Amino acid sequence: MDFELHSQDNGQRNFQYSFYPGSGKSQYDLNLAMSVLSKETAEELAARVCHYHNIPCFVKADISVKLREFKEKERINYEDCHGMSMIDWIREHPEMIGKVSKCVADKYEHSWMQHSKPTSTNLKDFSQSYHYLIHSSAMMILLELEKKYQQVITRMMKNRRYLMNNLQEKQQMEMSRVCEHVGFAYTQEDVLQITARHVDEMERLESQCRENYQKISGDQRTKFRQAVTRLADEMRQGGDEFAPDSAAYTNIKQLIEEAEENLRQNPHQQLFGATTDSNGSDTSRGDDVISPTSSRVGSSPSGSLGGAGGSDGMVYMEESFTVNLGNQLKTMHNLRLLVTDTLNYCRYADVREMEAQRFQTVMSLYSDSLSAVVLFTDNQLDYSIGIEQELANICRSTNEFHFDSLSTQLEQVKQSVREMKKSTNQQKNDGSSDDSEKNTSNENKNSNSTTSVKMNEGDLFVTRHSNLSQVHIVFHVVADTSNLKSKTSQSSVNSRHPIYHGLRHALKLASDYEIKTLTIPLLLAHEVNDDMTSQWCTRRAELVMKWMKGFMIEMASWDGGVSRNLQFVLPPGISEQCFDAIRSILPEVYRTTSTRNLTPRGGAVSRISR
Repeated sequence: MDFELHSQDNGQRNFQYSFYPGSGKSQYDLNLAMSVLSKETAEELAARVCHYHNIPCFVKADISVKLREFKEKERINYEDCHGMSMIDWIREHPEMIGKVSKCVADKYEHSWMQHSKPTSTNLKDFSQSYHYLIHSSAMMILLELEKKYQQVITRMMKNRRYLMNNLQEKQQMEMSRVCEHVGFAYTQEDVLQITARHVDEMERLESQCRENYQKISGDQRTKFRQAVTRLADEMRQGGDEFAPDSAAYTNIKQLIEEAEENLRQNPHQQLFGATTDSNGSDTSRGDDVISPTSSRVGSSPSGSLGGAGGSDGMVYMEESFTVNLGNQLKTMHNLRLLVTDTLNYCRYADVREMEAQRFQTVMSLYSDSLSAVVLFTDNQLDYSIGIEQELANICRSTNEFHFDSLSTQLEQVKQSVREMKKSTNQQKNDGSSDDSEKNTSNENKNSNSTTSVKMNEGDLFVTRHSNLSQVHIVFHVVADTSNLKSKTSQSSVNSRHPIYHGLRHALKLASDYEIKTLTIPLLLAHEVNDDMTSQWCTRRAELVMKWMKGFMIEMASWDGGVSRNLQFVLPPGISEQCFDAIRSILPEVYRTTSTRNLTPRGGAVSRISR
């Protein structure tokens, strides 16, 4: 720009320093011409000056401090003067305001990703581009990029757990040592201070890990979506083929190389960006196990669960059925009864099986053959314990490129519940007397509802996912899980129970949105306890089967009769005898034909079974 050409100040300043080398010796004065715009650190400059002028080493530290203070002060003065001079130049040349603003905007656009123009911000454009590419010759390069990004996130989560465990062990050892010497070397106040320090250290580490995860996952999401839309545009213009030397294809290769370089870095440097810890050198491998938590069942349900058990010796039990349901027009459905952890349909088993599972999932992501699973959750929506926490860890272990993250979707659900409760309270207030005290109390209740959101038993909300193993949709049914697993629930759980209506709503949504595969916990529980005897399990399974049969017959009137796959999941720990009893009940519940007597009166007795 013209202003920069006429600017006279180049940042040169004169640094003066005086010191006495020793008693009885004269004072030494140092005059140094330096640039406050130089990238050289004050420590490096002080070391060079002391070496060149033979200045005693004990003076170098003081020179470094004075140099740093002088350089920072003069740099601020330079920038202030430079800025004021530029403002004065703009005032003298108002016709240059448009040119200056355009120049600054271009520099921000080409230098900072958050200011750059995205290729497409429309979710519909991205989904169409991804569906187009995943069914083309570019499928493998996209899956390779997803795999590398997933490995980066997985290793980050693994090292986060590593650092958290190390910090907890260190704090436990320190606290046990302190408690042993309370009253001698430590007082009660010392214990409280140490406890507060431990809490601060843990919160600080969690905050650093969370901020780094959000930064890296957000960067991956932005780059991936832009790469997909650019490659799709190039392939549409090039006749559904891409050139190996095209700009979009080269960009994806560069992203893969960047991810590989990230995997070769020290894992703690990846977490915090600077510090290096030798204790974490063994965790820098990129081929870590995908699952963030150990599975409660020996292996995942990829392919078939009826094979041999895992390393824990557990026997897998599975049975498949084909039934015809309907009054006039029969509809064929496939039923599958098996024993496994419900979350095995969400988590990846390992790296070797991930590619095959990922291929099957993404091929049907934007199609009419979606898969869903039903999970029973509590009414708090905090997802900090139990199966909810496991689902949250699984979702965090891989990046979500297509939909909002699980935490974002849960916040949207909470906001919807708050608005619904607020509108309900307003309607009640409108129908009652205009009492100011009552309105004030209702407003206080509404304000308190922003901190805690509770849903009613039987309520249903849906989350969408593209990063899970074998499902795209998760139906979250709010339930009192402890009550559903008790002995008293045998009499209370019936067709008037809220869970009945929650499951019916899930089947209705599956019919409306073309979900062809639905996985349902048959016992309305994800774990087995002592109250769940064999008789208890058999009666509960028969009840839920009858519910589902009625829903499926009713479903034919909703969608005209579409064949679906229903998977009835029993929790791990069910005995073989209990499984055999439930398996024998299923054909009886879903039997549509019966034995009929076709012999005329007075004739021989003959029965034909259809």
